[in-house]
Amino acid sequence: AAAPAAAPQDRAGLLSSPLYLAGLVGFLAGTLINFSAFKFAAQSLLTSLSSVQFISQVLFSKLVLKEHVDSRAYLGVLLIILGCVAIVLFGKHETRNYTPPEMMLLYGRSQYVCYMLGAASLGCAAWLAYSWLKKNTTTRTPEGHRVITSGSLVDKYLLASTYALRSGIWGTQTVLQAKCLSMLLTQLFDSRVENPLYYYQTYFIILAFIMSACYWMLRLNHGLSMFDAVYMIPLFQISWIIFSTLSGGIYFQEFVEYGANEIAAFGAGFVLLLVGLVERCVRCFGESLFLSLTRVDFSLVSHSFARGRRRRRPKARQK
Repeated sequence: AAAPAAAPQDRAGLLSSPLYLAGLVGFLAGTLINFSAFKFAAQSLLTSLSSVQFISQVLFSKLVLKEHVDSRAYLGVLLIILGCVAIVLFGKHETRNYTPPEMMLLYGRSQYVCYMLGAASLGCAAWLAYSWLKKNTTTRTPEGHRVITSGSLVDKYLLASTYALRSGIWGTQTVLQAKCLSMLLTQLFDSRVENPLYYYQTYFIILAFIMSACYWMLRLNHGLSMFDAVYMIPLFQISWIIFSTLSGGIYFQEFVEYGANEIAAFGAGFVLLLVGLVERCVRCFGESLFLSLTRVDFSLVSHSFARGRRRRRPKARQK
């Protein structure tokens, strides 16, 4: 049976848990370290390597939690390792430090304009598919919330997949803007270059980073409130890797110097990596791992799940 959703009061109690707070601090610190690392190498390389976290998850599950790890998970780990090796060997390692005016000019390059138009079209298609699926698989409760009441299991998976897809297309702009900010931070402490704070473009980049980061965090938390994290996190990660790699590689011109052999090898490694992620997480696609296939709430995070759910009271015993 599906695991019951946590009530809002239970989730609020997490904020008083030392273990939860320690994990939150560790997550934020790791995120900051990851973003600061973007100034040392190409974005297309580093975002692909972020998939190694799934390898550590397998080891943690096996050695610490003593959970059973099936053969498909090990196959996924092997494919991820092979994909990372190919990307490291054939991907671009160097990165150039751009000034704020140069960063703004990169947005106008025909290659990046075409990418953004394609991403916008795909995002609109994902939004339309998500809206259609939500309309045909959910109904509105008397309390005003939407819950899944019909549709096949495939429809429910597509519902989650289209949600992750349209979230990742724009949410991954956070990575691109973070890399730009890491460059600007380096220039700020370099006396040989002009202070980036003197350029108005710097503040547009800061604003873009804040907006994209807020959007990604809201979509991430909303998605995790609707679906099982074991299922949604891999979907978010796949979307994150794909669009972070493409956007960074095109925007920072990391693919320009690739020859036919490099393109083929990098592409093969990238495909191996994505297939490995799917194989690693295929056991999570079972019906029993959805938080609730018939009562997924589509309201805001603070109102999700337990609100509107009536509890049955035990009938009084008749004497």
